[in-house]
Amino acid sequence: MTALARKIVIDPATTEFAADAVAGLTATPKRLSPKYFYDAAGSALFERITELPEYYPTRREIGILNEHAGDIAGLIPPGAALIPFTEQGRDLAARGSRHDLDAHIEG
Repeated sequence: MTALARKIVIDPATTEFAADAVAGLTATPKRLSPKYFYDAAGSALFERITELPEYYPTRREIGILNEHAGDIAGLIPPGAALIPFTEQGRDLAARGSRHDLDAHIEG
């Protein structure tokens, strides 16, 4: 009998996905990161969905951040760096919240 051998090359992205999938699907409760559900087209579609009148969570999140920017800024210690919050398909910093926090910190 002849044994067949093949070299399987696995790139780092595949390895990361496999590790995340095994960890998430063996956890209780089971989970899988939503980053694996969005490609460029999916991210663009989600961005368009968040702009619909029926989809209010993003606008409400931004409203809360804007409304409480001064309080939030007061909790940030001097010399701290603000890092923009970016989630797959959503960039709150690009929608004004970062600028509001910056204004309160600098002002």
